[in-house]
This record gives sequence, structure tokens and C-alpha cells, in this order.
Amino acid sequence: INASRDEEYNVRWKACEALGKLGEKAATNEVIAAFINAARDKDYDVRMGAWAALGMLGEEAAINEVTAALLNAMSDEKYYVRWEACQALAKLGEKATTNEVIAALLDALRDDNRNVRVEECEALGKLGESAARNEVITALVNAVGDVNRNVRREACETLGKLGERAATNEVIAALLNAMRDGNADVRGDAYEALGNLGEKAATIEGFVALVNELSGTISDADHIYLNECLVRVMCSFDEMKQLKSETVEKLFYFIRNVTQFDLTPISLEHMSKVFLDSGIVRWLGLVAYVALLQGIAVTVKGSCIWIYDGKGSLEFNSDRPELLASLIEAFGNQKSAIECGWSSMQGSDN
Repeated sequence: INASRDEEYNVRWKACEALGKLGEKAATNEVIAAFINAARDKDYDVRMGAWAALGMLGEEAAINEVTAALLNAMSDEKYYVRWEACQALAKLGEKATTNEVIAALLDALRDDNRNVRVEECEALGKLGESAARNEVITALVNAVGDVNRNVRREACETLGKLGERAATNEVIAALLNAMRDGNADVRGDAYEALGNLGEKAATIEGFVALVNELSGTISDADHIYLNECLVRVMCSFDEMKQLKSETVEKLFYFIRNVTQFDLTPISLEHMSKVFLDSGIVRWLGLVAYVALLQGIAVTVKGSCIWIYDGKGSLEFNSDRPELLASLIEAFGNQKSAIECGWSSMQGSDN
């Protein structure tokens, strides 16, 4: 503590650094007071070191005086200091989630320095769902369109962390738009964020827009992200029966033509019920294909459908015999396609 007031700035800086490394054990009133005093130091390295050290103290340092000092530091002339202040605020946890702090973080999203803007997005994400306010979500949506790719990446990632409150049409539209970003990392973060929002993001409009993305030009690297996102949404989406026939056709076409598409998490029972409830014939091909790739056997007895997988058997009924007949036909067509493909392979070997 005495060294933090030394006449040499290097000593003051290192004293702050050493105290910070002690962690929460050093979070005494005397130490915090020393850091706050160092935060007003004439040397910006000392100021930056003080904020970094305060962040290391964690939630134990979340007192009104510290928060006030950090807010003041966020307007420092040196971007390094503003950056460290943002990090320190994020580490203080939910105790720091006040209206004043949120307002300061939102203001910093317009900072001239890209590193500060990146840190602001990350700080908002670390504050968790308590930061999922309308004004925060709107600011992050705007940040998805930032000129700097790292800001765009962090904004996408943060939106995915804010939970169901962030699953608005505005957010989904922004993430879908980010899937067309010129940077592969941004696209990957957008796919992951949309997947993290799960069923809350699975609106009819959002799902159709996601499927429409499949019709565009997608790189091999993006297929990995998009496949995972699509499967996660399909597994949690209870309204697939509302999809129109042309959307289902696009979905099936994409799945059939992407070899690395992992359909294991998708429930065949769920897919079959979607077909029977919707009556859309286009679902048949997808149902049969999912069964094939998962190694699942399906039989129809009377008005009952039996599904056999490695875990046992499932039974569900349908009072529409014409749909059951169509389902049987779809599996027959799948069998014929496999036999035809196998014959072609044997012919080429000969």
C-alpha cells in the first residue's frame, strides 16, 4: 500500500499489480482505497494498473466508491485506461449492474477505439441476463454491424449469452444477416449465437430465413457452423408443422447434399409426428432419410407406427390411413434408391 504512493511511477504501477495478484484476500478497505487513489494518478500506466488490479479482486470490490471511480475512468483520455475500466466493471459481477453502469457501457459502445468497443460487448455479456435490457439488446444489434470484425464477433457472442430475453425478431434478423458477413469468424459466431438461443429463436420467420440461407453460396467451413445451428433449432422447434411445402423441400435438399450433416440428435418420432400433423408430403423424404442415417427401423401395423432404435421401440397412432400409406411408400422409395445406388457401385467396380 505504501509503495502505491512511491515517487517513482514504475514502483506505484508494480505495487498495484502485486496487490491485485493477491486476489480477494487483499480486498480490504485500505487496499481498495489505495487503488482508488492510484486510479487518479497522473501516469496512465499506474491508472491502468489500478483498474486491472481492482478487477482481480472480483465481487469483493463491488462497493459504491469503486463503481463510481470506474465510471469516471471510462472517460479517461487514454484508451488503455478505458479498456481496463471496462474489464474491471465486468469482473465485479451483478453487483455492478446498475442503471448508471449499463448507461456507461452503452455509451462506450460508441468509443472511437475498437478495442474498447470489443471490451464493452464482452463486459455486457459477463453481466449476464441482468443486462438483457431493451436498450442493451438494441445497442448490441447495432454493434453486429460495426466496421471492426472483432466487435461484430463479440456482439454476436454476447447476444447468444443473454438468454431468452434476447430472442427477439430484431436479434434474430441481425444474426441471420451476420451469417452473410464477409468474415468467416463472424459468421461462425452468428451461427453459434442463434443456436444458443435455441427454441426461443425458432420462430416461423426465423426458421424460414435460416433455411433460405441454405440456398445461397455457403463455404465448406460455414457448413459446419450452419449444420449445428440448424439441427439445434430443429430439435427444439415445435412449430415445424407450420412450415410451407417449399421450405421443407429446401431443407431436405440441403440435408441430402451435405455429407457431413449430423442428424443423430433429431428425433425420428418428432419428425414423423410433424408429417402426420401437417400432412405435407415433402416431409416424407426427410423422415425416411433420417431413419436411414440413424439406422432406425420403422414398421406400420394397422393404424400404428412402430419405431425401433437402439434404445427400444416407440408406438404412435394415426387416424389418417392415407398418410400411413404415404409413409410406407416413402420408405419403399428410400429402399429402392439405396438398391439402385448399390447396383451402380457394383457396376462401376466391374
